Amino acid sequence: MMLKYIGIFILQFLFNLLKVYEIKHSYEKNTSQLIINSILMNGIALITVYYSLQMMFDGDWLVVIIYIFGAAVGKWVATTNFFKKSSS
Repeated sequence: MMLKYIGIFILQFLFNLLKVYEIKHSYEKNTSQLIINSILMNGIALITVYYSLQMMFDGDWLVVIIYIFGAAVGKWVATTNFFKKSSS
């Protein structure tokens, strides 16, 4: 069970990291990077939603907290990293 929590956290972290870079690639009109990024995001989304819903329907509500926490940490890391590189 703990391995699934870790996996969901990491995948949600990656998804939200990629989400920030999707905006960056869109703004820069970098189509090839945007397409690769979108493919990865869709794959990660399918995996995390599948496992998270499966666990939630089995009565495991801790997975919701892990899912949200992974998303928040990923977005925070991506935005602090992105803005640090942009401002220099």
